[in-house]
Amino acid sequence: MQVRLISGDHFQTAAAVALRAGIVKEEDLANPRACMEAADFRALLARADKPDDEKFAEICRDLKVLARATSRDKNTLIKVLSNMDRKIAVTGEGINDVDAL
Repeated sequence: MQVRLISGDHFQTAAAVALRAGIVKEEDLANPRACMEAADFRALLARADKPDDEKFAEICRDLKVLARATSRDKNTLIKVLSNMDRKIAVTGEGINDVDAL
């Protein structure tokens, strides 16, 4: 099981919460494939050939913290992980989480 933190918060806030919660280790914070902002996530995915391509799945598989994420970013990640036969559980705490839930 891998827990991921997908947040609309700034990178520093999301990373600090993920570190304190044990979602990431200190060395993960320096890994751009493990912790990134949503703009970088979208740019990487735009370079993938198509949503079901292995490169796209690899990006989503490695990701542990996604900051400044929109509901659409959350939904994209959930769909890709679901297509990889992963069991998914999602929680949210605000109105901006409704679309992803």
